[in-house]
Amino acid sequence: MGNSSTAIRCLPETERTLAFGGISAVYAAVGAPLDHPAIALVFDNQTDAPVSFSWDGTNATRTCAAGTTYTFDVQTNRSDRGEMMQVAQGTQFWVRQISAPSLGSVYISVFYGANFNNL
Repeated sequence: MGNSSTAIRCLPETERTLAFGGISAVYAAVGAPLDHPAIALVFDNQTDAPVSFSWDGTNATRTCAAGTTYTFDVQTNRSDRGEMMQVAQGTQFWVRQISAPSLGSVYISVFYGANFNNL
């Protein structure tokens, strides 16, 4: 068994969601800003129309077709010095329609790393 003082545990934040009725031609916030720096994100469009996700509420970051999921494994991306990349605590995610959805929701799942000693 490894040394738990240096082990990192992957933990989830509460899933963020927005139903189709809240998705329009202007960006709408999806849930709350990040409580922790994120190491993995899953963007899930379970509506019947394509949507565009944004990290700033102005610019499109990722478009997802109806019924598709996009996983962004941030932790696998490291600098040339071995530093881990993370999505900043406090980041707010947004969504807007490409065409109007008539059912379903979008979901964003967020995962972060925590040292066992800090739990």
